[in-house]
Amino acid sequence: MLDTHHDRRWQRFPRSLKGGVPDSPRFHIATIVFLDFHSLVFCMLDVRFFCSFFYLTTHSFIDYVIHSFSSQQLPYFLIIAASILLLISIIGTGYNEGYGIAVAVVAGVIALLALVASYKVEAKFATVSIYIAYLLLIWNGVAAVILTFNGPFIATTNGYFASWALVVFATMATGLSYGTLSEKVKNSGVLTGLVMASTVLVISLLFIGFGNWRHIYGVIIAILTICLCAIFIYLDYIESEAGALMRSPFLRFFACLWISVVVLLTMARGAFQVTGNGYFAAWIGCILCVYAAIYK
Repeated sequence: MLDTHHDRRWQRFPRSLKGGVPDSPRFHIATIVFLDFHSLVFCMLDVRFFCSFFYLTTHSFIDYVIHSFSSQQLPYFLIIAASILLLISIIGTGYNEGYGIAVAVVAGVIALLALVASYKVEAKFATVSIYIAYLLLIWNGVAAVILTFNGPFIATTNGYFASWALVVFATMATGLSYGTLSEKVKNSGVLTGLVMASTVLVISLLFIGFGNWRHIYGVIIAILTICLCAIFIYLDYIESEAGALMRSPFLRFFACLWISVVVLLTMARGAFQVTGNGYFAAWIGCILCVYAAIYK
């Protein structure tokens, strides 16, 4: 029999129901169920309050940041934040630690100086901002390749996302975007993304090595995809009708090849069973190729 008189939950039970309690196990079980449900309701209310508070606080902070910085200043603020995250993540890793610390510190300091200059000497900053942005793009791009392909951030961790966030924010500072790049090649935006995914896959496999036939197969398919996409992008640029006619059959064939690449490289005995550059490149390349074959 359950002893409810010594149960802490019994103290929270309404006093009006404590008198004349039937001394039966069924009543005690029902009492405990009621008390657990009562606690669950309050817990749910606490969770809803916390979620609402978190949403309002985050929304207010993001709104404050967006309105406090101009479109030119915001990328540098984000670079500073990503640099701090990278610095925290790289300390203690041991592998490429010194280089990672240098990357975070240099990127953060340059972004901070650029942000201060945008307030103090706005006219002069406008003339040199593009050079600072491209300097950060090259610096962070090389760092992302080294830190996420060679290590220590091969898998998806805070340092992994911070490394690539630095590249994205530096690209924002230059004024470039995927939309502007795809607009220049008209209807070949998906193929441009497929070229990027294939390039990342090739680099990932180069760092792993060619000790397995699966790796060689993946490199061959990725290189052939880059060549094929380059041809179709050029034909689209010159507005050739032949490119539009040949695109669908070739892309359908390569979609089948990319499905096999995903199976061989990301599933059993594959090189990229853990999320990382190679894993994302294989899946994104497959999805884009299938999409281009069906809808383009």
